[in-house]
Amino acid sequence: MKRILGLLSALTFSSPALPAADYAAGTIVNITSSAAGLFVMLNAAAPDNCAGTPYGWMRIPESAKTMIAVTLISRIQNVPVVIYTSGIDSSGYCLVNQVDPTL
Repeated sequence: MKRILGLLSALTFSSPALPAADYAAGTIVNITSSAAGLFVMLNAAAPDNCAGTPYGWMRIPESAKTMIAVTLISRIQNVPVVIYTSGIDSSGYCLVNQVDPTL
């Protein structure tokens, strides 16, 4: 029981925004779209492999319709997410390859 309470305490008081080598955790604070897909911005810095992406924007390709739907639902519900990326693509933006809502 002590271990569970310790874990819950650590999760409750941990930082809500966390960048790492190929992912960032936080809340989506801005979205925009284009023919290329959905662009998202977190309240955390972009992952290390996205250094140089304009203004911290990360792009979900238009073809990733399920990922776009999950992202939009997470944005509407203000649910924290972990966004995994594969670095900057030929468009110059950071490419998202997974969105994981952290309920």
